[in-house]
Amino acid sequence: MLPAASGWQSNGHPGVSGPVKVRRGRLEELRRWRETVKLPPDFFEDLTHELQWFYLGFWNEEIAHIQWIADGERPCTVSNLVLQPGEVEIRNVHTLAKFRRKHLYSHVVAFAINDLQSSGIKTIYAHVNTGNKASLNGFLAAGFRSIERITTRRVLGVDWIKHEILLGSAQRM
Repeated sequence: MLPAASGWQSNGHPGVSGPVKVRRGRLEELRRWRETVKLPPDFFEDLTHELQWFYLGFWNEEIAHIQWIADGERPCTVSNLVLQPGEVEIRNVHTLAKFRRKHLYSHVVAFAINDLQSSGIKTIYAHVNTGNKASLNGFLAAGFRSIERITTRRVLGVDWIKHEILLGSAQRM
């Protein structure tokens, strides 16, 4: 378990037009938000995939974004990747629709990277659907680079996975 982290608030960063706050989330806080706001499935990864680490982004004190972190104790989104000590996977990142295009994504990713690295994490993976340009651009802007393209096809309940190594699923160096 990572040590407690303090939050961060934007103060006039380029592209930010309102008060942004980011912090490592607490499950009890997320449960309270679920009772008051209708949230999409990505806000329930603790219940569906037993994830415990996450970061929250707020806009004017209103929940706006979540980003989950998986470590070696949880399966990765890519079946052949097994996380080693000092490695994590950023997964199930979601910005609520009314808060998109406000640069929350990049602020949460940046905060998470700094927090994870200060906690001893050496490698951070992210797997992004190539059709999700906003997410892909957010990770690239945060310093990730594409190292592999993974194509998955499900036929009659069986996953067929093709791996293509690229020169540069994004890995933070």
